[in-house]
Amino acid sequence: MAAPRRSRGRAIAVLIVILLVVVGGGGYVAAGFATANSKLNSSTDAYNKVTDDQNKLTDFFNKLSAQFSKNNLANDTVDSAKQEKSLFQQAVTTSQSSLPTVTSDDQSLANADASLSENSWLTAFSKSSLDKQSTKIEDLRAALKIAQTILGDYIKYGSFYATLDDAVVDIDTMTTALNNHDISGAATAVQTLKSDLSKAQTEDVAGAGIATEMASFVTTMQAVATDFGNLLSAAQAGNQGGITSALNAIDADTAKLDKFDFNAMGNEEQAFYKQLIDSYNSAVDKANKA
Repeated sequence: MAAPRRSRGRAIAVLIVILLVVVGGGGYVAAGFATANSKLNSSTDAYNKVTDDQNKLTDFFNKLSAQFSKNNLANDTVDSAKQEKSLFQQAVTTSQSSLPTVTSDDQSLANADASLSENSWLTAFSKSSLDKQSTKIEDLRAALKIAQTILGDYIKYGSFYATLDDAVVDIDTMTTALNNHDISGAATAVQTLKSDLSKAQTEDVAGAGIATEMASFVTTMQAVATDFGNLLSAAQAGNQGGITSALNAIDADTAKLDKFDFNAMGNEEQAFYKQLIDSYNSAVDKANKA
């Protein structure tokens, strides 16, 4: 006996519903994969662009590491001080110009990361790929944060040591004037030395990795500059007692200077930046391997 029409109608309705689910589901999956791929491609482009920028930064950091190993005030001559100052200034300028790029790159990655989590209801089938890409971005952003610290600290570090290099040149100028019996020229050089040392003492070096004993060194150098100023004043006035007193003070302060271990100070500073640069390189490597 033929089945009732009502049963056939119900069966057809069920088939239509199933068909709609299949077609609709297939559309959802296709749309989801298309959206996910678009997000992945965009984030990859952003990641690669930032990586190109960071490769340049890595080269710069490696050059800084080499420069740290050569810094040693104990062995400075006027020529080496001038050369060092030029290198410090170049590195400071590079650090200053690199900071905006790092900030921009970080924002670019933040935007890319945020995009990966948008419309998650649509991209559920690509979640693992999106999560993996998000992890890469987070690791690279961690590297950028360290880079910002290095660049900010080095601007202070390089500026401080460029000022100290000026002080070395001032001392050479004073010495040359004294050798030429130019008391007036030596007195002018002493005033410039005092000014440069005062600048060094007041510069903001917080977080810059400068050796802990450097503040004491600058203070002692200021005392030496004062001593020489007193010596020159006494010499110009023909004050033999003042000359003797100033010479004794110079001897005492020179003895203090001899106690500073510049090799240890240099090693302390090198270790500070090495730790930061190693952490940066490690974070970049982790991001690239994720």
